[in-house]
Amino acid sequence: MEQQLKIEGMTCASCAMRVEKALKDLPFIADASVNYAGGKAIVSIEDERRQKQGNGEQLSGDLLQDVSQAVERAGYKLGKKQEEQRDEKLESLKKRLIISWALTLPLMVRMLLSMVWNIEVLPAGWPAWSAVIPGLVLAFPVIFLIGYPVLKSTLISFRMMSFTMDSLIGIGTVASYATGVLALAGMEVVSFASVGAMIMAIYYIGEYLKAAAGGKANRAVRGLLELGAKEARLLDESGQSRLVPVQELVPGNSVQVRPGEKVPVDGQIVTGSTSIDESWVTGEPVPAERGPGSRVIGGTVNQNGSIVVRVEAAGDEGFLAQIARMTEEAGASRVPVQDLADRITRIFVPAVLLISAASLLFWLLAPEIGAVFTTAGAQVLPWVSTGLDPVSRAVAVAVSVLVIACPCALGLATPTALMVGLGRGASSGIFFRNGEAIQRARGATAVFFDKTGTITRGRPEVHAAVPVGGVDREEFLRTAYAVERVSEHPLAAAVTAWLEDNMLSSGSGLEVSDVEAVPGRGIQARLDNEHMVYIGSPAFLEEKGIPVQDLQREAASYLDQGMTIAAVGLLEHAEQVPEEAAGRPEGARGQVFGFFALSDPVKSGVDKQIAYLRDLGLSTVMLTGDNEAAAAYAGTQVGVDRIRAGLLPGDKTDVIRRFQQEGERVIMVGDGINDAPALKQADVGIAVGTGTDIAIEAADITLVSRSLAGVAQAVGLSRYTFRKIRANLFWAFLYNVIAIPIAVLGFLHPAVAETAMALSSVSVVLNSLSLRGLLDRKIF
Repeated sequence: MEQQLKIEGMTCASCAMRVEKALKDLPFIADASVNYAGGKAIVSIEDERRQKQGNGEQLSGDLLQDVSQAVERAGYKLGKKQEEQRDEKLESLKKRLIISWALTLPLMVRMLLSMVWNIEVLPAGWPAWSAVIPGLVLAFPVIFLIGYPVLKSTLISFRMMSFTMDSLIGIGTVASYATGVLALAGMEVVSFASVGAMIMAIYYIGEYLKAAAGGKANRAVRGLLELGAKEARLLDESGQSRLVPVQELVPGNSVQVRPGEKVPVDGQIVTGSTSIDESWVTGEPVPAERGPGSRVIGGTVNQNGSIVVRVEAAGDEGFLAQIARMTEEAGASRVPVQDLADRITRIFVPAVLLISAASLLFWLLAPEIGAVFTTAGAQVLPWVSTGLDPVSRAVAVAVSVLVIACPCALGLATPTALMVGLGRGASSGIFFRNGEAIQRARGATAVFFDKTGTITRGRPEVHAAVPVGGVDREEFLRTAYAVERVSEHPLAAAVTAWLEDNMLSSGSGLEVSDVEAVPGRGIQARLDNEHMVYIGSPAFLEEKGIPVQDLQREAASYLDQGMTIAAVGLLEHAEQVPEEAAGRPEGARGQVFGFFALSDPVKSGVDKQIAYLRDLGLSTVMLTGDNEAAAAYAGTQVGVDRIRAGLLPGDKTDVIRRFQQEGERVIMVGDGINDAPALKQADVGIAVGTGTDIAIEAADITLVSRSLAGVAQAVGLSRYTFRKIRANLFWAFLYNVIAIPIAVLGFLHPAVAETAMALSSVSVVLNSLSLRGLLDRKIF
């Protein structure tokens, strides 16, 4: 069992790793994955504990308490609902930001006046310690009160010997403040207490901007949840309605939906007809006509008719909530490309601490060598001072190294881009089960399609009704209708629907009895207690002694187009129902009446969508259990590169496996129960939205729309999202590779270093947010 948890208090990727380690140390946790940007953890419970706690979706009380205690020991806590958590965090950061800058701004103005214009605020002749006190007084609440969460995290880091970005900020600010205390005590050292306050204040600017931008990255998922109705009109047994919260509805309830209202639940229309705006589900702007028996989805909008809907799923069990939950979980999942960043982050902070300590020793022991760098830097960088004593310079360099290092940018590089990409896909009806699917989809080389229901509509339709041998057309159709309307076969249903729509809505007027379905052949029945009627394949009629030569000639052109032939034949004056393959009864005269040519039409626009996939460099293959002729005809219409026909479900899996062995990375697109094994075998399985629950469960990506345009969109989204992730990682790595040596050489003032660190994190988030506009221009 997997359970998603909200984690409060994380400020960088190292925090996520600390929480992850604490969770994995619990004996009943089989695995854990923590996402810093999303503030989430996904934990897997071991089978033995899962059996003990039952089949519930939530962690039981004792296990949840153990998890909560483990998270708190690591320095964090389990959170509330994500929206409440995000809003509270943003408000708290805003308050800390305003107060810290209200206290720090005077110190910054004073420092700038001194550094840039050589203006001293205090009059000449005042004692040196009087210049230190304002910095100590104003910096104290900024560092030790407003910055308490950072310092608390730093103390826990030392206790657990597991350091995070907060550790670097905490050590840097306390060290800066300590120089002020030493200066006040009379030691010959420059006070950097004001700098410590500036570091903390700038840190909160970065944290606030990241939190605000992170909220934007999640806006698509929030938008999905906002689509749902909050209340529903519940009907009682007397037919009276009353407004109730959607959460109170249970399967079997009936709700009324009036024109202009949102459909509050997933269910089936019992009474009434209307058109429903399903654009958020299907992407199709034209409202769909719906009537009794039609299924509706919560969050869609009823346009112009009053309907009564029987509840099948509501609230957290509804389709809307499920896809929002799936998208959130995908955003919290780990992408393989992130592994490198995680490995570096694990050693990053300890390495920075060592570099900072080494820098402190270097500048203390070899100030003459360091002076060469500061002298050169002072020529072009206004904040580099050559007048500091060795101790002050060593402390300034060490603090600069601490605060400029940014593991946070590395930790944000993947999840922020992932959240934007997943959210943009969700808003267009493309839902990824996990982040790994994005990485695998961008590397795909071939797309395999199931034919029936994916490339075709999945519903046989009558293409032609052809009487044979001079038989009266009306008699042929009436005879077929009398028998087909009592059959449950899909082809019979298609013939019956066609006959009712076109000419026989009033019935045939013929009496049938002794109806019997012959598996794999067709159906037989006695007509008016006198004649035997057979409907099925031409071979079935021939077995019964009915000549089919004329029919075969007439049907040849339809068979060449891959259509299915349902032949209608009659044995006149048959005294008995003949045994299978026994030939006609003695004295009976066999006559073929005609045939129906049925086809499963190709979906509109599939040929263009296949061509677009080819433009993306992907080869296309169609898999089907149909015969070669039907497969070839459909495949030629849509333009697939290769066709494999006559396949059983297991055969489809074998075909995909062979292609994979040849080096292909396969996407499989299907919609039926028999597609589930193939979807699992493929590198990426895509289930179209009209498919079964089993197919969707087996898939990595779900397309809610009936259009296959989502396949190319999913591939394009994956490529652009992964490209953005790699760009983020590149710039995050480059920043740290360049910034830390610059700080070690003494070219950075601590306040400048902290500003650069904050900007590096914010730039990664902003670069991720730009992905949405890129996807809108290039894909959607």
